[in-house]
Amino acid sequence: MKAETKRIRRREDVREDVRKTDNEIQKTQEGLGRERDDIVVTRETLEQIEGGGTEEGAAEVFESVEKAEEAATELFDEDSETLEQTHAEGQESAEDLEEGSESVERDVETIRDAAGRVNTRENLRELEEALDRARNDKDFLDRHIERLEETIRQSEDDYQELYAEVHGAVRPGEGV
Repeated sequence: MKAETKRIRRREDVREDVRKTDNEIQKTQEGLGRERDDIVVTRETLEQIEGGGTEEGAAEVFESVEKAEEAATELFDEDSETLEQTHAEGQESAEDLEEGSESVERDVETIRDAAGRVNTRENLRELEEALDRARNDKDFLDRHIERLEETIRQSEDDYQELYAEVHGAVRPGEGV
């Protein structure tokens, strides 16, 4: 193996990293959904409060409900940052896997070239076996890259909907 090869990872480590990213995104998305629901309920409550008691009492009630909404919104925004960080880490992992996939593709070309230059069937058979194994490795990496990217893409779409419901707008720098 060449010394310049970047980090080589075990397949189980790749699987676990992808699973971990999936789980973290799902867990955070679920939390954001619950927080959005709390914000909606609190806003509805604020709209339904009659405030027919004393002026001071009504002001205190409205203020308390508004603080409840602010607290839920703060938590939503904190979890939003967590989700964005998880997306960034997942994308970085996908990029690392892409580098590995590209490296394997170069190896496939190298082995294919060598197979065209060998003279014995035994050697050719072993090189063809190496070629199959390299292709399998590339397929493995490509599947996990696709899974990571799809998970992040779907999560970003879902998050935009949640963000719009909570903040009444598209997140700055984003499109719907």
